[in-house]
Amino acid sequence: MSDTVLVAIITGLSLVTAATLPLQISTHRKAKSAASSAASANEQVTNSHKTNLREEGDSRHREIMTKLGTIDDRLTIVEQLPTVLEETQDRTKGKK
Repeated sequence: MSDTVLVAIITGLSLVTAATLPLQISTHRKAKSAASSAASANEQVTNSHKTNLREEGDSRHREIMTKLGTIDDRLTIVEQLPTVLEETQDRTKGKK
């Protein structure tokens, strides 16, 4: 190859490199940032617990609902107390 052709090839490659280098650097930085974000997200969602959180949540929900049912039953009894007391008083008055 002649010197002129080599100079033209080198010049052309230099221009292509100079034109695409900022894009390559920007893309590399974005890829690096994306990889860092992905690693951070992976760390946040990786299971490090020994139990299945869904099963644990379901179990707690059942336990709470059972306790609420007990409280509701007790409140129903408390609400009925005035009526029961009145009936008891009426019965005891009738016996006197």
